[in-house]
Amino acid sequence: MIKKFIYSCQLKMKKNLYHHALSLTCACLAFTGIATGVEPEQRVSLQVKEKCNPLNLKPSIELLYLSAKEAKSHPDQFVRECALNEPGFSKNYLFLNDFPNDTLLSILIKRPLLEQKSKITSCIPKPSSKEKIQFMFNDNLPKEHKFICLPSKGFLLGERVTLIFTDDNGFEIEASIIPNPIKVTSQNETVTIEAELLGTYPANYIFSFKGFQADEVIDVTAISGNEKIKCKFCIGMGFMLMPGVIGEKGGVAKSSFKRKSGEEIQVDLPWGMEFLRTIQFSSHL
Repeated sequence: MIKKFIYSCQLKMKKNLYHHALSLTCACLAFTGIATGVEPEQRVSLQVKEKCNPLNLKPSIELLYLSAKEAKSHPDQFVRECALNEPGFSKNYLFLNDFPNDTLLSILIKRPLLEQKSKITSCIPKPSSKEKIQFMFNDNLPKEHKFICLPSKGFLLGERVTLIFTDDNGFEIEASIIPNPIKVTSQNETVTIEAELLGTYPANYIFSFKGFQADEVIDVTAISGNEKIKCKFCIGMGFMLMPGVIGEKGGVAKSSFKRKSGEEIQVDLPWGMEFLRTIQFSSHL
């Protein structure tokens, strides 16, 4: 029988921050608890940067990303319960291994892209050092069952953020994730294309390609507004794209990547004022 998360750990947040978080578009609410039946091989290990580790722990973080549909229909009861927070949005389950027990931990979310001055970022409330998620793990809780759940709502598509974990005893580590990823897998599930947002004004993306051969040549067709470009590139050379169109306020660029076999993979890239729509309504079903 799975216990409610309130019995296995604590989630502490000042009342005014709680209401503030609910009204903002930035995602700063999380749940902590037990997850059973989650397959470890589905998780991705994150690179952890230790700032201060007075207890000589060996902290590590594993990420399990689930779309809204996957989280809602997951066989584990507690994963489904976490999906009730911001329903319709994908979830990031962060499993925290060898973190301090029985001490109040805080998470600060840093969003470097919001420091760029533009009409887009000025519309998104910027997180302050006072806006922290606070929680505590019980010492009796198995380490494999300790996690927080961070919804994708409020984060720009492809935006990389830094999570800073601290406690009052000097413990401090950092890890970066993309809470609202742009990731498209081919129909036969052999290759994947991901896009990371590097800037908002002008919008620019860098791509990563998994499963492709380093010397594979790809035909690209990108359509944004009334503009259309075609080019070829080699996977090993890397690829970047700026989807903005002069004279237009925003939109979604349709980027098609065609392989020699004829297989095509389309990646949609929002830019301009379209960013403001995606942070509130991107469901990733």
